[in-house]
Amino acid sequence: MKRAMLAVLMALGWLQAARADDGATALVECTFKLFNRNSTATCFLLHPDDAPASVYLVTASHVFAKMTNDEALLVLRISGTNGTYSRKDYPLKVSLNHRPSWYKHPAEDIAVLKLPDDPKQRFPSLPLACLADEKQLKKLDLHICSEVFIFGYPTRFEANHAGFPVGRHGSIASHPLMPISANKYFLVDFNTFSGDSGGPVFVTPREKPVILGMILAQYRHDERITTLDEERTIHYPLGLSKVIHAAFIREAVLGAAAQTNSLGKAPR
Repeated sequence: MKRAMLAVLMALGWLQAARADDGATALVECTFKLFNRNSTATCFLLHPDDAPASVYLVTASHVFAKMTNDEALLVLRISGTNGTYSRKDYPLKVSLNHRPSWYKHPAEDIAVLKLPDDPKQRFPSLPLACLADEKQLKKLDLHICSEVFIFGYPTRFEANHAGFPVGRHGSIASHPLMPISANKYFLVDFNTFSGDSGGPVFVTPREKPVILGMILAQYRHDERITTLDEERTIHYPLGLSKVIHAAFIREAVLGAAAQTNSLGKAPR
């Protein structure tokens, strides 16, 4: 009886440890709402593998491009006792004198913003090693119909009062997935809404998340109806999302880091 009880306790302890080190939990704690009156979306935080103190915010560049003022709010969370969290809105300068403070990928819809070195604020982030390259995709044996997961804020919706994103799942809906050089984007079978742009698409093969890409847009069919009295357009969502491969996110972060180092400050 004692041995059976010990086995149960050990199993419970293992489950708790597994949950603490769960890849999805690690990523959700680094995924945030980026709020602006005219453009609100999803973002996640990364750091170079050899520089954990240098944290970069990643989202879609059209998110920043649609902002009409100089400031946005990063909706952070503060962990309390007994697993509780409280919300903390952190202001960010996204432009200065009408000049962008963020770095744009030269060819893709990816933006990176270097977060300030603020001794009073900790920014939880993941290393660039979590971004999947072609070698990792082959090792994971990902292909059309493989299951993936997504974090986002559909129509600005939050999972709870602390501001956590909503977790959803879908499947890879396009073939082939590789080579990445010839297939910059892939499709995921799940409904995307305004506010999901910039959300990470990922899998969790072990205790660490593997980020496959980032949500950029949704696909829909538009039907225009014309009558004697009116003209209107009906949008039919196809339930398909456009995702850019993580390799281009890596390029953007490294480009932003190089520009930051050359300027000695955040890229502008």
